Amino acid sequence: MTSTATAPVPAMVRLSAGLLGNPSFRRAFGGFKGTRARLQGAQPTGPQPGRNGVYRLDKPGKPGKLPRIWLTEPGPEGREYCAVYPSGPDKGGLKAEELGERCFAEGLSAAAVADGALRIQCFQAAEICFLHAATRGNTRAKVRLAVIYRDDLCCGGSWFLGRHPRRTLAARASALLREAAGEGSAEACWLLADAEGVSRYWALRAVKLAGADGWQQGSAWLRFARAAEAQAQDLAGIALAQESYGRAARALSACVEEGNWHAKRFAAEAEASRRRMEQELFWA
Repeated sequence: MTSTATAPVPAMVRLSAGLLGNPSFRRAFGGFKGTRARLQGAQPTGPQPGRNGVYRLDKPGKPGKLPRIWLTEPGPEGREYCAVYPSGPDKGGLKAEELGERCFAEGLSAAAVADGALRIQCFQAAEICFLHAATRGNTRAKVRLAVIYRDDLCCGGSWFLGRHPRRTLAARASALLREAAGEGSAEACWLLADAEGVSRYWALRAVKLAGADGWQQGSAWLRFARAAEAQAQDLAGIALAQESYGRAARALSACVEEGNWHAKRFAAEAEASRRRMEQELFWA
């Protein structure tokens, strides 16, 4: 009888099979999205200076380099790993932006009192993701970073302050907004209009850059209307403010009808202000 010898399996083949067949590995790197790994499953490698329930950080390899971040999401048995970044090419930082938006939304939904620690961790994770996206030229990520810094959503625990303790968040937020505005962001312009106290210049730029986006249109017209009202010196100025408030009210009301409840308060403000301007014109 002839015996058949089994060829030994090379070590690299065994290692590849072990990694690629591991559900935790596949989940962390975005493969087989139905697979989940509990927090005590796949573990990030290397030192973990930023370690909590929402995210973990690998130690940066070079000074000034952003760390790799491991993200978790709520699961049936606690938080589970859902993504790691960076894990491959990301032109324009779109993947990093998507992950940042996910963390940002979870932070906004967390109760400030009951889930204060979770809320801060979510915004810290969002900051790291948006920083990755911003370094890849993502304008929307710069605007999100400006909001995080402007409102100090990390409560003094931001990555930026940790690396630049002598700089202020307000100054960094303003610089990011101006950079994004120079890249054509309507939102950055109307946020600058807010920051500089009903600035007509930035509001007008926002109106010109808003395009067909209803939320951006309504937000830009609302800022322009506020500035027009503040600077109105005659009936023509009041009429301009009334028309601008009307444009804002229509655009924001359409957003509410489409399910954007965040726009509801601003739509109500715009409509009330339009009626107030209308009364002033009537009694003038």
